[in-house]
Amino acid sequence: MTFQSDDLHRDGPRQSLRRLAAPAAEPEPSTDADDGPRRQIPADPVSFDQRVYAAVSLIPAGRLATYGQIAELIGAWGCARQVGWALRRLPLPSPVPWQRVVNAAGRIAMTPSREGSDWIQRELLLAEGIPVEPDGRLPLARFRWCPEILPPMAAAQSPPQI
Repeated sequence: MTFQSDDLHRDGPRQSLRRLAAPAAEPEPSTDADDGPRRQIPADPVSFDQRVYAAVSLIPAGRLATYGQIAELIGAWGCARQVGWALRRLPLPSPVPWQRVVNAAGRIAMTPSREGSDWIQRELLLAEGIPVEPDGRLPLARFRWCPEILPPMAAAQSPPQI
């Protein structure tokens, strides 16, 4: 199964997040001959970067996530720094909402090595209604994205009786 990048929410966040954890082998080719060429994204992204981009694409506008949170969502616990590196490899402008991912302290990393992307991130977050202090501090507790990632069977089961 394949889908367009703007269809990430088609099955809802629970299904989309479940697909991120276990990548598949090959995407199916498009069967719509009259649509012309279109960019296909595998239903189960294969590379680390693709899994990061798919998870970040699920963050709704006006919400924030941390690099570590994205790493956990894709099953790469302890790889927060690698999530940051993957996002840094994105060409700008990008359809992936990379600006919604911040560090665990709730700050935009304002360093010279970011070559101005820290100021771009600040402006994009302000445009989404998220207040950003001049030093890059954000109200992470107020705007943190908390997706439901429990499998449907686990959510439906009642807790064991003790």
